[in-house]
Amino acid sequence: MITNPNGYRKPESLISLLQSIEEESYSAILINPPNISKKPTIVLREPCDIFYLGRDNVKEFFDKAERLKKEGFHLLTMIDYEAGYLFSKKFDDILDQMGLEDFGVAIAYPENQTEYYDLRGVNRGIPQEKENRISRYNYKPVSEYLIKVEEIKEKIRSGDTYQINLTMEYLFNLTGNPAAFYTSLLFNQSTQYSAFINLPTKFILSLSPELFFKADGDTIRVAPMKGTAKLPANPDEIDKIKRKFINDPKERAENLMIVDLLRNDLHKLGMEGPLRMISKCKAERYETVFQMISEIEGDLRKDTSLYQMFDALYPCGSITGAPKISSMEIIRSLENRRRGLYTGSIGYLHGDQMTFNIAIRTLTVFKGYNTGRAGLGSGIVWDSDPEKEFDECVLKGKFFVAPVMEYQLFETMLLRDSEIPNLKHHLSRLKKSAKLNLFHYDEKEILKELKKAISSDFSSGEYRVKLLLWKYGKVEVRIGKLTPLPDKIDVAISSSRISSDDRYLYFKSTHRQLYDSERALTVKGGLFDLLYLNERGEVCEGGISNLFIRQRNEYLTPPVKCGLLAGVGRKLFMEANRCFEVELFPHDLAEADEIILTNSLRGPLKVDNFMMEI
Repeated sequence: MITNPNGYRKPESLISLLQSIEEESYSAILINPPNISKKPTIVLREPCDIFYLGRDNVKEFFDKAERLKKEGFHLLTMIDYEAGYLFSKKFDDILDQMGLEDFGVAIAYPENQTEYYDLRGVNRGIPQEKENRISRYNYKPVSEYLIKVEEIKEKIRSGDTYQINLTMEYLFNLTGNPAAFYTSLLFNQSTQYSAFINLPTKFILSLSPELFFKADGDTIRVAPMKGTAKLPANPDEIDKIKRKFINDPKERAENLMIVDLLRNDLHKLGMEGPLRMISKCKAERYETVFQMISEIEGDLRKDTSLYQMFDALYPCGSITGAPKISSMEIIRSLENRRRGLYTGSIGYLHGDQMTFNIAIRTLTVFKGYNTGRAGLGSGIVWDSDPEKEFDECVLKGKFFVAPVMEYQLFETMLLRDSEIPNLKHHLSRLKKSAKLNLFHYDEKEILKELKKAISSDFSSGEYRVKLLLWKYGKVEVRIGKLTPLPDKIDVAISSSRISSDDRYLYFKSTHRQLYDSERALTVKGGLFDLLYLNERGEVCEGGISNLFIRQRNEYLTPPVKCGLLAGVGRKLFMEANRCFEVELFPHDLAEADEIILTNSLRGPLKVDNFMMEI
């Protein structure tokens, strides 16, 4: 175990750290991914006190948690959604019907059992071929969900509510251990409020992006999240989709309705001075979606207690609807199940700060059974489209049902006489790719590793450098000999097709199974490269090169939107020649005066022989 100059530990791998939590009951890790946060990751072990929230000790529970915090302990709390029924007499009948005894738990840890970790440059540590998988997952039929949406719209028509957060439950089997599964999920979900918690009978795997509230001294901030939009495959389309999303009347109305609800809840605390709007309908970027949030901040009275905060705010309006009381009653009648921790809150209390998330994107895995439970939901308003709302739930669930295999970003560069001629172009593209994929990018670290790898052994001649970047910023440099060019540059069109909706075509990563699998076929067939067509039959790119054709004195090349990488060689060629981006088809290549392939290793190469198919 390495300790950094800042005093934070550096684990051998992410999985080794999570496995240590998996082995100790009542231990927990609060992940702060270095690609989105500068805060350390916190590990809590060997608690000194555990106490539970019941129907008869509500104030005492929160008062004790606050007292222990003030005494210097670290507190981890897990509050179920159903605890919201404890804060209003109007729910007494529901509580009587449910007959619940426990609504949450608080675990106190001494300072000397708390560890701080820096995850920058740390690898996941699990082989890609051993990815854990969800199987036999199921949820209620689509028709049942659609009927409930229509019932909500009837309630809205009758004036009983303005919005309802309708959720459904996923039940699943888990192949593999929870620590490895959570490690794979972290690659797909970079969120600020993540936690992996080991309880006696279950594991909690939370990857929540949503803040319930944060109290820092006498300041409180809430950030309701309501509204989702899928990211486009083509990075050039992201800004357009973002503008459309934040200006969408339905998404804004849904978000601002909850903002008004939380404003009213905050005013119940008797705030000092007016509330401050920090952001309004802001689009937050995640790996696959935009989420709309608005942030409100205010100053608390000096004597405001944690119990009073929960009494005024819990549960968060973003997972009930508005108005809150009637919406919670409608939710109970429609869902007719216990949500448990899902849409409840996981909290961390220490020093002057108390931070509570909304436990969405939160899974429970039961020990000894390899089974689990998760919830998914969306906000239903008057003009909601039932099918689209269901699709939104399914989209939100893809992060754990079908997690993306881990990949690395990389750049392939020419090394000539100890220098990389186009280094600035490669680093510029790598930085953009890192931003797009939420990878931690540290240029100083990258340059340090490059300098270390380019030893005196490479002082003369030409070499191939492969620079790989992992999610949390680990850097690897591989240098090999540059193989001689063939006597003739022969190319053909692959019989496989690519899709312009494949996001992995637009940046350079190890997620390139088709290109890699057909590379051996290319070499065996005596070809320099295979060219690929998209679903519309448009020519896109080669497996290792970009393509241009010459017609008289002009060069034509496929536009990026067709589904291709904007290579460094492509960029340099376009800067040096008169080029136009147009859709090209195989017959255009057959009729061209000249076909040029280019990449940063070889530069422009004239094709000698072009074949329609190999």
